[in-house]
Amino acid sequence: MLFVYDKSDAKLTHLYTNPRRAYKSLLLRLQTMGIGSWHDIPGWCDYDNIYQQRVDEAQDGQVFLEIGCAYGKSTACMAEAIKRSGKNLTFYAVDFWSMPIFPFQWFVNHLTQLRLLDYVIPLKMRSAQAAKFFGDNSLDFVYIDGSHEYNDVLEDLNLWYPKVKPGGWFCGHDYVFDEFPGVTSAVDHFFAPDDKPSVTINGRSWCTQKPQ
Repeated sequence: MLFVYDKSDAKLTHLYTNPRRAYKSLLLRLQTMGIGSWHDIPGWCDYDNIYQQRVDEAQDGQVFLEIGCAYGKSTACMAEAIKRSGKNLTFYAVDFWSMPIFPFQWFVNHLTQLRLLDYVIPLKMRSAQAAKFFGDNSLDFVYIDGSHEYNDVLEDLNLWYPKVKPGGWFCGHDYVFDEFPGVTSAVDHFFAPDDKPSVTINGRSWCTQKPQ
């Protein structure tokens, strides 16, 4: 089943079970809708408070990274916060942008319309490939919202936690067992050892600060 964006209630809804029909409907809506802010971009971002707090507390020169961008809603949210702050922050956006559901060009178009593309460095590749470009203890904030399958989430946790600096923040989306048991199980498993920090839940997000 695919999702189609309904601007009237600003959410993705299950309108069709036919992939071809769903894709055509989504394409039409995206082509005709106006983008005035990140709120208008289809997708998921109920963690704007987390993004805003990280920007508010950031120092010039810090590096942020987001895994899972889709149409650019959460990416634009972070980019907008960075732009407003006037701070010198580097923000990477990692996604494979698989066709035809999440075309990369739509992501670029949305951020271009909002004049936010200059505040983002898109990395069109899989998470595991992107991780090779970053050294350990090199990132100040990482937010994961990629695959929700247990093995994939656990792989992302193992790949990216070492990349976070001591004192940096490591967070992710959809810690909701009834909807995404793969996410909750992987997060619980990864942070179970005594040498790992505790995790706090903020809405649908999990967050932890890496010990100094």
